[in-house]
Amino acid sequence: MEELTPFEKQREENIKANKKLLEELGLPEKEALIRRKAEQGDRKRRRSGSPQMPARKSCRLAEQAAKKNKDGQSRSVSLEPVKEESPRLSSEQQLKAAKVFGEIPGVPVGTWGKGRQHFHDNLVHRGLVQGIFGNPEEGAFSVAVSGGYDDNEDSGHAFVYCGEGGRDLNHQGKKKRSLRTAPQSSTQILSKGNAALEKSVETGKPVRVIRGYKGKWAGAPLEGYRYDGLYKVKSSWEEEGKAGFGVYRYEFIRLPGQLPIDINAGPGSRLSIDPTNLLGSPESSQ
Repeated sequence: MEELTPFEKQREENIKANKKLLEELGLPEKEALIRRKAEQGDRKRRRSGSPQMPARKSCRLAEQAAKKNKDGQSRSVSLEPVKEESPRLSSEQQLKAAKVFGEIPGVPVGTWGKGRQHFHDNLVHRGLVQGIFGNPEEGAFSVAVSGGYDDNEDSGHAFVYCGEGGRDLNHQGKKKRSLRTAPQSSTQILSKGNAALEKSVETGKPVRVIRGYKGKWAGAPLEGYRYDGLYKVKSSWEEEGKAGFGVYRYEFIRLPGQLPIDINAGPGSRLSIDPTNLLGSPESSQ
């Protein structure tokens, strides 16, 4: 029998070590595949007449498999699974994922974004224009406080939110175009987002709140939007607004037990004093 070369001897030792490792991992069926690939590579090298590779001085898998614990027992090697990229959710899946009451995992109080697209994509507040995200059957999941109505009032831990509607956003003057805002021109009706807030008054479920740079409170961000936590819609009423048309108004109170509003997030805010002196304690306002 022809004597094995140093390389062939090392290859045999590697195959034995790999076989032992696979048996410890409960994967004996991989042994035949490893041997076939090794033999195929050897045949290719012999046909091509390429020089044999020198023997490797170490085998990492063999060393891992041969490790002993204090009792002298072989330890199984723990192979870390390959992390696969999470599949991107469809628009329908994103909408369903955002329809939850309370925090969105991974988006803490104080999260800041350049625009509403950031919070739309992160499921905090769906919609790039609408101020209320929700439905009349379940209630409101989130609102955007951005000073869109003259009747809005905001002091940080509490604010009075004007309902949606009563403005003509479809055209202005002779040129028809879609608008983000317009003067109040008619009485609001109790439907869609307004009805969702009415349902939230009834259920008392938490509503996520993002504040925009156009907000009236001095603690609103100088630019972009900021997530300020969970609020409760405490009450609602209908009255004549400053423009002379009927509007629905909703009183929001910040829920206790959260991180304080971070007025320094992102580019900061207009406040230059201690925020606790201005905001007060959210718990005391319940």
